Amino acid sequence: MGWKADFSKRGYAVVSAVNMEPLNEIRRILCEKAKLCFNLLDVKESDPEKFLNDFHKYDIPDASLNAMKLKLIEVCNQQNFGKLLYEAFSVYIDALLGPDLLFQKNANIILFPPNYPHYSEPHRDAPQNSSFELVFWVPLNRCYGTKTLYILDIEQTKDSFSLLSREESFEQFESFCSTQGEYLKAEFGEACFFWPGLAHGSGVNLETETRWTLNMRFKNAYSPDGGKDSLQFFDVLHLSPVTRFGIELEKELHLKSPSVENVKESPATCEEVFR
Repeated sequence: MGWKADFSKRGYAVVSAVNMEPLNEIRRILCEKAKLCFNLLDVKESDPEKFLNDFHKYDIPDASLNAMKLKLIEVCNQQNFGKLLYEAFSVYIDALLGPDLLFQKNANIILFPPNYPHYSEPHRDAPQNSSFELVFWVPLNRCYGTKTLYILDIEQTKDSFSLLSREESFEQFESFCSTQGEYLKAEFGEACFFWPGLAHGSGVNLETETRWTLNMRFKNAYSPDGGKDSLQFFDVLHLSPVTRFGIELEKELHLKSPSVENVKESPATCEEVFR
């Protein structure tokens, strides 16, 4: 079964990058900034896979880990990870979302050392996020066993949330998700993209390596926003010629007829939406 058939049937698919150079650049930057943010400048390990796998061996206190990770996210979000990720997986994104694309302003970096007590409870991103987004889950080192994400397909997701609608306990819901979901196996260079309405989560990492993953969302510029304003959370990746022509015309009409009535009637604010 091909990736399109997988996605159409299950709501998710695991694919390989069409261009590894941007992914290598993301990982190179992340390792460089991690050494800076976690005060590991004396660490000489040059193999990024080994550095990330062995990260827990550098004795970062759990109490400091989250604050340092947030600093790393802040630094990395100045590095155009969204555009680099698009270059790595453009074939899949274009095929599903079309030429008028927005990408999430701030990527999320997940860091779970072995036996780290915090984990991601089962949840779904929509409807709080738009149901028309595409979520990319990108391993920065090999993910397997409990060092990964589990995800439920569309039918399993419906079954899982029906438990909550019948007022079953959250523990029953969590048990259903963690036992019925697929635990993804993925190497660096692969990614899982999924519909945000799917249930997913992760447990405690019981493997002997640290898990590093990157999350990023893409959406069509014309798709509904859901509960979050696209202008706050997304930037323009690229626009089709038709959209650019339309924006320029609306700007021209707006400048020629700057009355309050015309401003209200005309979608001239498209220029602001797609700035």
